[in-house]
Amino acid sequence: MTNLPLPTSAQRADIERLYLAAFPPEERDPLDDLWALADSGRGKFSVLDLHGRAVAFAFQIIRPDIYEIVSYLVVDATLRGLGIGSVLCRAIMKDFSIRQPDGILLIEGHDRQAKLYGELGFKKLALDYQVPSSIDPDGDPLHFNLLAYRPKQPDGDDALSANSAVTVMRALMSDGYHLTNDHPLMTRIIRQLDDGTALLQWPRPQ
Repeated sequence: MTNLPLPTSAQRADIERLYLAAFPPEERDPLDDLWALADSGRGKFSVLDLHGRAVAFAFQIIRPDIYEIVSYLVVDATLRGLGIGSVLCRAIMKDFSIRQPDGILLIEGHDRQAKLYGELGFKKLALDYQVPSSIDPDGDPLHFNLLAYRPKQPDGDDALSANSAVTVMRALMSDGYHLTNDHPLMTRIIRQLDDGTALLQWPRPQ
């Protein structure tokens, strides 16, 4: 794995190719914005190379002392199902545990993705996590799973305190979805955090 604060020209071209193929326009941030975040230290690219070609990449948004989130994780469509995404995700987790041993790394996903992330060591936040639709921001929100990895987390279930959970969620909703503190969706999520939130082993043990 290569970490890319400043991607090479060849890697930038591969990243762009993978990114444009993986996401429809309404689900993409402008690539120039991602490069700018990486250049400023507020973002981080991680790339998996195979035979000199980037076949997978991830992009993390960094909020120092609050959280990091894997915003995009993309594998070349011709190579999916071979475990490449898992290799990249494990490498990201290892890198994060070295850089931020007391930090929290977040990732969103549908049920199938959440199962994979849980098997890799992420834990699911026990809340009804909803985000605005990229197609219709004023329409019905989308339901996702939000998962967290903490390098020093104990085995089994864990928890975030109310203060930590609210701080993380306000920053995440502001950074990722541009919600204000008085937005109804922000209010609905924050209300669930009065007593903190559990971090659950995922999938749940049988």
